[in-house]
Amino acid sequence: MIIEVRIGKNKYKLNCRPDESDNLLEFADRLDSRVRELQENIEDMSENHLLVIAGLMLEQELQLKTDQMSGELKQQLYSEDDLYEALSEQMENITNYVQKITKKIENL
Repeated sequence: MIIEVRIGKNKYKLNCRPDESDNLLEFADRLDSRVRELQENIEDMSENHLLVIAGLMLEQELQLKTDQMSGELKQQLYSEDDLYEALSEQMENITNYVQKITKKIENL
C-alpha cells in the first residue's frame, strides 16, 4: 500500500502494509508539526536541516521517556524487593512463634 504524507513543504510517498498506514500517517503528522514549529522559530534554514533537528528532538524525547520509564520500573522492583524482605521477616517471626508454642505444648 502506498500512502502520501506531507512534511513541511514536501510530499512523500511511502510504501507500507495496510495495518501500518494509520500509525505512519499519525507519525508523519507529528513530524510535520515539529518541522512547522521550527520553521516559525528559525528563519533561513533548509527544510532538510529542519527535518534533522526535528528528528533529533523526537529522539531526545524518546530517550527521556525511556529513562523515566526505566527509573519507574527500577523503583517498582525495589518496592517488590522490600515487600519480599518484609514478608520473609514476617514468615520467620511466625515460624519462631509456632516453634515456641510447640515447645510449650510438648512440655505440658
